[in-house]
Amino acid sequence: MIYSIYPIKDTTIYEKYPYINVGIDSILDLSYTPKDVTSSYESRALLKFDLNSFPTESLPTSSQYYLNLYVSELNEIPYIYEIHVHPISSTWDMGIGKYDNIPTETEGCTWYNRNINDKWLTGSFPINTTASWNTNVGGGNWSTLSDLSQSCEYSASDVRINITDVVNLWKNNTIDNNGILIRYTKENNQVCLTTSSLKYFSKETHTIYSPKLEVCWDDSTYTTPISKSLFDENSLYTLYIKNLEREYIKDDNVKIIIIGREKYQQRTYATQSVYLTQSVLPSTSYYAVKDYKTEEFIIPFDTTYTKISYDNSNNYFKLKMQSLQPERYYRFLFRIDFENTSKIYDNDYIFKIIR
Repeated sequence: MIYSIYPIKDTTIYEKYPYINVGIDSILDLSYTPKDVTSSYESRALLKFDLNSFPTESLPTSSQYYLNLYVSELNEIPYIYEIHVHPISSTWDMGIGKYDNIPTETEGCTWYNRNINDKWLTGSFPINTTASWNTNVGGGNWSTLSDLSQSCEYSASDVRINITDVVNLWKNNTIDNNGILIRYTKENNQVCLTTSSLKYFSKETHTIYSPKLEVCWDDSTYTTPISKSLFDENSLYTLYIKNLEREYIKDDNVKIIIIGREKYQQRTYATQSVYLTQSVLPSTSYYAVKDYKTEEFIIPFDTTYTKISYDNSNNYFKLKMQSLQPERYYRFLFRIDFENTSKIYDNDYIFKIIR
């Protein structure tokens, strides 16, 4: 199972403009802007997710949590760079400003302030708390109990980083969930001669590319078939969804039943149609969900988290529709991995999520 939740607040803070609030901008901006030949200004992104939005049942302790950011624009980034994720140690207010507001909005989270009344700490830090800045003091405070980073190359523009360590600190009440601060560092911290920026879509985007936090766990079960034949990589098969609905309500929890059979049946004497004879998908079978319009994978094929189950009657998988954005069309795809090849079944299994 891969289940996604979306931020309840996010913003960018700019060292070059330390009093500006951009809480409702549609972009999260990680950047370096040159100040002179030896120093530069930085910008950082802050996000917060409500963990109560995850499924109400107990999640396995082995669950993994991934932060996903989707790129909007890249400018003069180094070939190799790192994305750092830190748990924020203080509360902060998102604010309602935009980068191009005239006059600028100063209430809410800025480089200097975490809310209208309180500044970020710049010294005398409590235990397990730190901060950093290039030119102007401020820029957020974060816990030193976790420092997660991911090395990226220029071609790998979207971000999917495992932040399980941070989420477990929140869940275990080791630290308060004040959200995460994201920054990027250049290879060898080289000096920036032109503005270098990674721009990602924020929660205010009117697209499917909002940041999201995924929880992933293996909810599959597979009973070895007794009286039915398995798919064979040398035969042709057809798949269909037995109980596919055209629309699902966003709070639905559904069990999708998959039926498979050989596409061309051999003639034989029998008491029922050969087209009622089912074949069982092997344990190396997986599902995925694509956005119908953009063709983006919302739930990608995953050999651990999107396995298809079998209960000695039907192949199936379970899906919580709450993690899909409403008023959009989606499409199911299936993949079977055989010993020597993989086959994908994409027959326009289309559905819509409604409110």
